[in-house]
Amino acid sequence: MKNPAALLLQQLREWTPPSNNESHWQSRSISANWDEMRLAVDHLNAIDQLLNQMEKTDGETRVWRKNYPRWAQMVFAYQHGWSYREAKQDFSEEALDHLATLSRALKTIVPEADTTQFDKVRSFIDSIDNLLSEETSIPEELRMHLNDVLDHARWCLDNYETIGDFKLQEALERLAVAVIRGAAHTDRKEKWRDTFTTWVWPFVVNIASALPCQALTLLALGN
Repeated sequence: MKNPAALLLQQLREWTPPSNNESHWQSRSISANWDEMRLAVDHLNAIDQLLNQMEKTDGETRVWRKNYPRWAQMVFAYQHGWSYREAKQDFSEEALDHLATLSRALKTIVPEADTTQFDKVRSFIDSIDNLLSEETSIPEELRMHLNDVLDHARWCLDNYETIGDFKLQEALERLAVAVIRGAAHTDRKEKWRDTFTTWVWPFVVNIASALPCQALTLLALGN
C-alpha cells in the first residue's frame, strides 16, 4: 500500500527509538533527513484531507482523529525532542496500531497506481513538453506554469515509492488541468488533439478513468 497512512506508518516505525540501541538512535537523530521530515508532514496533511472526506460521507473517524495529534507528536518529536530516553515517551505503539488500521481503511478511498502504466504517463509528459518547445501561441507565463507542472509530475513518478498514491494523483490531476489550459490557448489544436489520445490515467479505481482520452480532448478542445 502507498496511501499516506501506510507511508507515514512506515516512516514512524523507522524513527521509533529502539529499546536497546541508544547509539544507533543518537546517530540517526544527529544526521536527521529533512526530506523525510517534509514528506512525513505531507502525509499528515493528506491524512487530514482524507479524514475530512470520510466525515463528509458520515464515515466513522473518531478513533483516528483522537490519535492524529499523537502521530503529529511523533513526526515533530514533540515534546521531548530527539533525546533518546525522553523521545521514547512520545512514540506510542497503540497510536501506531491505529495508524495501521487507517492505512487498511484507506485502501477503499485512495486509488492505487498501476506502476506498469508509468512509462506511458512519462511518454505523455514528454509529448506535451515537445509541443511546448514548438509553441508560439501560448502566453509565456502559462508556458512557464506548464513546465513547472510537467517537472513536478515527473518528480512524483520518479519518487512514487516515497510520495505514494495520493500525492501522485494530485500531481496528475494538476497536470490534466494545466494541459487543458494550454490547449485552450494554442493555435495548433490538431497537434494537441493527437497527443491527447496517448493520455493514460494510471490508477486502478477512479471515477475519471472510464474515458480519459476522450474526456480530456473534449474539455480542452471542445470537440
